[in-house]
Amino acid sequence: MKQFILTFILMTFTVNIYSQTPEDVTDLNSIFYDEDADPDLKSDYLGKSWSRNGIQYGAFLNPVSASVISGGDYLSTAILNTKLWVKSYMWTNSYLYIRLTDSAIAIAAADGMYSSLSNQNVFDLDLAFISAANAKGSFEFSTGRKYFNVGSGVVFDGRADGAEAALHTSIIDFLLFTAYSGLLYKENNPYALNDTDEADGSKRLFSAGELTFNYYNQSIYTFGMAQFDFSEQDDQNKTEYNSQYYGLGVKGVAIQYLSYFSEFIYERGTSYITSTQEKANINAFAFNSGANYFFQSKMNPILIFQYAMGSGDSDRGNYVSSNRSISTKDDTGFVYFGTFNGGYALKPRLSNIHVIRTGFSFSLFSGSKTRSLQNFSLTGKYGYYLKMKKDSTINNGDAPEADYNVGQEVDLSLKWKLLYDLSYYINYGLFIPGAAYGDNDNVNNYITTGVNLTF
Repeated sequence: MKQFILTFILMTFTVNIYSQTPEDVTDLNSIFYDEDADPDLKSDYLGKSWSRNGIQYGAFLNPVSASVISGGDYLSTAILNTKLWVKSYMWTNSYLYIRLTDSAIAIAAADGMYSSLSNQNVFDLDLAFISAANAKGSFEFSTGRKYFNVGSGVVFDGRADGAEAALHTSIIDFLLFTAYSGLLYKENNPYALNDTDEADGSKRLFSAGELTFNYYNQSIYTFGMAQFDFSEQDDQNKTEYNSQYYGLGVKGVAIQYLSYFSEFIYERGTSYITSTQEKANINAFAFNSGANYFFQSKMNPILIFQYAMGSGDSDRGNYVSSNRSISTKDDTGFVYFGTFNGGYALKPRLSNIHVIRTGFSFSLFSGSKTRSLQNFSLTGKYGYYLKMKKDSTINNGDAPEADYNVGQEVDLSLKWKLLYDLSYYINYGLFIPGAAYGDNDNVNNYITTGVNLTF
């Protein structure tokens, strides 16, 4: 068994992997999907304990490797994530959970004739919270550093310090939380929108409420979230970004074997024009939807469809910043603090873009008598991307030409859960730029691979 585990770890660090160009990578977290890097992202694991009393402890080991290759440029990254956790039950339906994380990071990059190699280590208090519920579990309350989520996760989905209360009934679910990001270690703070956020750590307060109506296999929900920026401001170059989000969504099973979700988000608030004290009103929106059809046949095939879009500005140079270049009208660029998965290689922000994807998934050995082979799945997707406003860019200034055609992509994902506590995955993406990239027609290859090992 030890040799088996060691083999997979070595594979993780030695396999060749590719992605978007180095200058497109603004932070280490941007080249990984959290759903792969951390299997208990939504803390689902916390409720699946073998015992409901006493003290429990354990660890997660997650070696991950990823690279970027486009033309003559590349970026290769290897990360060893180690997480140690302890869970102590206090009284009935209540517990204290603490998790520490350490990320050892090695980065190799080359841009034309220049190359570099760097290493760093990030140690942080990942989670630390108390959770309690009444005897029937209809009311839950938690406080501390934990994961928070609203809607489908586009608006907000991540760690912060705060409190959350949830009420569950047979028909209605109600969720309310307030969370602050300013106490997170700045190297591990994912909510930065400008240089001040990067230097001092993003100091943002999130307050949200969500109401869900459940009817048989259908759920209709609505939510609202306000985000307040408390970062220090330069009077000559203000970057303050205060926003409010209003969402309406539906999800469930439409007919037998067909599951779906759909969510519309409207954003309001105020932002500033770059290098000025001039405010602009935010008036942006986004839409995210998807459907899966499950076939009752060998290998359990699934047909996948996704459509999403986010509004943009004709005068914005990028969508990872809180500021616009000039003031011509309202700020219509959709800016958010959550998660959107729209392709491995392009990794599009849900701003100034239409995302159309379709694909399939198979459990290749579902009929096997070997239990470990039953949990072997392969997913493939094709994506096509269009700008909403052709004069603007996408992501961090990508696709600068005045053309709607961003490009197309093919994604492949292999996931293998070998044991209850051991899984392996590899994701590959191939992005082919469209006319919006002009003469830069370098094909982007992306691959990331990793192991999730639970002790």
